[in-house]
Amino acid sequence: MCASLPAPGVGGHIPGMIKAAKEADLMVSIDGCPVQCAAKTLPHADIEPAIQIIVTELGIEKSNEISADEKACSRVIEKVKEELLA
Repeated sequence: MCASLPAPGVGGHIPGMIKAAKEADLMVSIDGCPVQCAAKTLPHADIEPAIQIIVTELGIEKSNEISADEKACSRVIEKVKEELLA
């Protein structure tokens, strides 16, 4: 099973999100910065990410902008693919 789940939903103990996260074949945590909120939230629901990506480590600057940068998104996707193949 593959699902996109926001970490706050898991951290907020929303039963459906926790259930879906636990049923996922593989958990990928994508954090925006070294604080690692997503990766730190998941273990509170007994969920360990198999892969953790920190986007600032990919040269993507943390910003308060809501709009997505296509090039930055592509870098994150490529890193996830790379980690899946490792």
